[in-house]
Amino acid sequence: MAALPQNMCEIHSIGSQTRERMIGLRGSPALAEFGIHLAGISEARAGFSWARLHPEDTQLLAAVSGEGEVFVHGKWERMGPGFAYWTPPGAPHAYRAVRGRKWTVCWVIYAGRLPASAGTLPGSPEVIPAASSLLWHAVGGACDAETQDTELWVRLVHHTVLRILQAARRGGSRLTALWNAVLADLAHPWTLGEMARQAGMSREHLRRVSLLETGVSPLRHVTRLRIGRAAELLSFSPDKLAVIAERVGYGDPFAFSAAFKREMRTSPAAYRKSPPGAEGRGAVSSA
Repeated sequence: MAALPQNMCEIHSIGSQTRERMIGLRGSPALAEFGIHLAGISEARAGFSWARLHPEDTQLLAAVSGEGEVFVHGKWERMGPGFAYWTPPGAPHAYRAVRGRKWTVCWVIYAGRLPASAGTLPGSPEVIPAASSLLWHAVGGACDAETQDTELWVRLVHHTVLRILQAARRGGSRLTALWNAVLADLAHPWTLGEMARQAGMSREHLRRVSLLETGVSPLRHVTRLRIGRAAELLSFSPDKLAVIAERVGYGDPFAFSAAFKREMRTSPAAYRKSPPGAEGRGAVSSA
């Protein structure tokens, strides 16, 4: 799950140089049929900055041209054409344009969760491959269509979102369900045998698949997930280090500190004072 810098507040900034087209329920009541709250296209420039700390909506934001930044897995990452930023409800997330560069994105916001027909989706913000141009044409058509014609365009928008998510799932990890189970209970003392049973594989097969997909062993990846969640809590929660350590599966704060430093190359206390992504925040305006 993405960890927002501790001193970042709720941000909703379009920026004076950004141009947007969008469609909402007033423009097309057909949006409600698919649970869509809002859809649009942003030709974003510096000043286009968003941080949602307690989002209730689901959003897919796809890059069409240029390059911007999204906050994922505890750090800012560049995102350009052919990729989309998936953010489920309840998961803090942030994205922004880069100074001196134009970033064209199209986005679809659903009220709450997507319908069950969308299948099992990531429970935390992710960057996924996306047919960005297809979604851009569909959203643009919905924004520009006459009121009586918007239903067809909205249907195409929803269908394209589902296609993007389904394609990402097909090309995704064979261990998605396992890692989601681990993320849901990081305090649990996960063993290789238990994870193999959860994944429906032998221990050796699980080890091979994990090495192929993550580059590390299953237990090492569990450590990564624990430290990633700890980084989120350090950035976003006022809890003491010992409490955070216990929440992510470390009964010993010293073991937690050593594991955190191995993964993040800094101590938990230092990370809390100056989390990754802190640079450049002075240019971000808050609402």
